Amino acid sequence: MKFVSKYKIYDGSADCLYKEDENWTSNDTIMHILNMTDRFKCLTTNQWVSRRLIGKGYCLDGSDAFYLGICKRASDIACQFLRGLYIPPINYVFKENCDGENKTIFLNRNDTDETDCEEWPKYRRCDGYWDLSNGDDELNCSNTILSYITHTVTKCRANEHYCMFSNGTMGCLAKEYAGNGHVDCIGGTDERKTCASRDPKSLFQCSSGQCLPLKIICNEESDCRYNEDELICPWFYNVIHPSAYMFICKNRTAIKRAQWCNKIIDCQPDAEDEWFCDLSYPKTMYSLNYLEEYPPLVIDSSPITADKALQLSASLTMSNDYSFEFPDLIDDWYCNRGLTVTTKSSSVQCFCSPSYYGPRCQYQSERVLITLRVDTQSTLSGHENLRNAIRLIACLMFNDLVVHHEVILHVPLMKQMFYLNYPRPPPKQQGNWSVRLDTFLVNAFSVNFIAAWNFDIRFSFLPFTRLVLHLMLQEQESCNTLPCVHGNCRKYLNSPHKKYCQCEQHWSGQYCNISTICSCTGGGQCLDRYRRTLCVCPLGRMGNDCHALFNPCNNIQCANDGTCIPLDERLPIKFICACRKSYYGPRCELANAYIDIYFSKFDFDYNRLLSSAAVVHFLESKEDSPDILFVQNRLLHKPVQFDKLTRVFNNGYKHLSPFILLQIFFESNKFEYYIAAILKSQQTHIATTIHKLNHCPEKSEILSTCVPSERYHKMFL
Repeated sequence: MKFVSKYKIYDGSADCLYKEDENWTSNDTIMHILNMTDRFKCLTTNQWVSRRLIGKGYCLDGSDAFYLGICKRASDIACQFLRGLYIPPINYVFKENCDGENKTIFLNRNDTDETDCEEWPKYRRCDGYWDLSNGDDELNCSNTILSYITHTVTKCRANEHYCMFSNGTMGCLAKEYAGNGHVDCIGGTDERKTCASRDPKSLFQCSSGQCLPLKIICNEESDCRYNEDELICPWFYNVIHPSAYMFICKNRTAIKRAQWCNKIIDCQPDAEDEWFCDLSYPKTMYSLNYLEEYPPLVIDSSPITADKALQLSASLTMSNDYSFEFPDLIDDWYCNRGLTVTTKSSSVQCFCSPSYYGPRCQYQSERVLITLRVDTQSTLSGHENLRNAIRLIACLMFNDLVVHHEVILHVPLMKQMFYLNYPRPPPKQQGNWSVRLDTFLVNAFSVNFIAAWNFDIRFSFLPFTRLVLHLMLQEQESCNTLPCVHGNCRKYLNSPHKKYCQCEQHWSGQYCNISTICSCTGGGQCLDRYRRTLCVCPLGRMGNDCHALFNPCNNIQCANDGTCIPLDERLPIKFICACRKSYYGPRCELANAYIDIYFSKFDFDYNRLLSSAAVVHFLESKEDSPDILFVQNRLLHKPVQFDKLTRVFNNGYKHLSPFILLQIFFESNKFEYYIAAILKSQQTHIATTIHKLNHCPEKSEILSTCVPSERYHKMFL
């Protein structure tokens, strides 16, 4: 008999001989006993999946495959879903409504996602998919690749489909002969339901009745009994040993096989790289493509060619401004947990990692590991502070004495990890140990205190302690209960919001009544309340007294009036360019896309002149999760004047997002949503006017209160 750790149960790797640990089922009671409720619970089966396996189809009911995009930043909804912080209200996506397959049963009724489908549109025109057996829903469609092949290449009339006949010639077939049960065209392009009903992935029909995947046609290997899969590209026979990774056009141009059937015309002028590809076009019930574009734009809407695709995909190639060379170690074994360094006197010494010490880095330090993420309010992270940075001073304290400290430069939306070491060698003193975090707004000329936190170390007798902190930086509250002689009474930001005295320069002590000498130079500021002087240096200076200069901005030119800002000398990126509001990029060389918003004077009261605030939501859909809108940017503007132009920049993006939503706050607890733009092509700037017709009503304004809540999901998800 073999015993395995509970954490190896259903982790994607079999540890038992007969895979009992991967085929094991459980229930809520057992998982609570094992204290494993952090795992993902499949919706309808007794499976509890490790969160790293979410999205890989381990749930038998498929509920773990409800994908919410890519987890890149901690604030992404996908990251919250993977951590169990967000539970979707329903476990299927909007386009799966009325697709012929039951995905879920609503809890309060016997309804499913296939209920009341007669109320929904039967099909969508011009999406490339034949909803009607004769393809009538895909005729007379303009500006699509299919219409280009049908009307430009084969010169078919409005009621005809393109068709390759058995002799290998391209021609036209009237819609009356399509969908009649008789195959007239090679590949079965006129009888699409036949292969689709057998295998949705094998849609090319041979004359023998065999169905093939599109990816194996035109590969110089006859897979159909009568060679139809190679007859459709006879020009391949004139090419000597074509590569399996290339597709050869009729004009003998070679393109990558990956460019075949990519909805971009690479073979000119007949688009043969897109022939028969419409067999695999998916059914799209609901999409932003079917919404009317707003505001109306005059654009070139012809099918995408290779030249256009190159223009759309062109991007800036950036070079690294720093390099790192690995040291040439004398002996890997000499410094156990450190690096071997040679001093000026040619002696060999060990440079230890933060958690080790000793002449050979052989001793492990007693320490506190801090995992820290700090979020800032808009007043601290807005454009007005682009030339500033936030510096954190983390101090390990015994009573009021600083034992060890680290200086951290704040990086937005990023976790930072570092050690604070207890005195060496152990044992440490028993008493009140704590960690204090002070934050400062710094630029190249000044240092200004913002706020502080203070956390007690509860089990200080342990040799190793971990603090995991997710903090919100905001302006600190003042108080008047402490007799601060040369300072001000303040409250720590964390609960229980203890009070302390924030001292003026050259003063320290519990009540700021002890005169001190501050040796910080070059605009540095002394950190108060400690028995030793700590200097908080402005940007571009470093050292114990801020005397050393650090200026990586020499010979750095930031475009468009941007300003070079030095950062921390320990970071791989030594500087950034602080850009003006309308530019972004490593050198401020790129222009932000923007939208000019006007308000209709007939629908908005110009006498009122302004709203309290407005939030502009730049939203996009992604191919890996096409039915969910993701936030590309969310920007606050206040106040908003209805009688004046409001220009909003999509910071960090060259183009506007496809969907732009305006949230107007008329009062602090009263707001309305308006559609600002729906874009079907990439635009760098547009102007739009907000009317009452743009208003997005609440679902309760449309539906009666007697409509069950699960139907809200079906209609508004």
